[in-house]
Amino acid sequence: MCGRFAQRRPPAEVARLFKTKGATPNVGARFNIAPTTDVLAIAYDRTKTERHMGTLRWGLIPSWSKNGAKDTKIA
Repeated sequence: MCGRFAQRRPPAEVARLFKTKGATPNVGARFNIAPTTDVLAIAYDRTKTERHMGTLRWGLIPSWSKNGAKDTKIA
């Protein structure tokens, strides 16, 4: 089971702290981020030596899943 966490800083501040390139996603501060929620993520491009900010789905794909996230059901 995945845990929950908080994202307290606005995306513009995170972008400034990590010195990211490109557009900043429009995601507000949240204090109870649950699995299957889109969250801010920083990715590093080694070829360009740049950081980019985007969104990723927070969660876990179970080990028994044969088709990845397609097998998981949200109750």
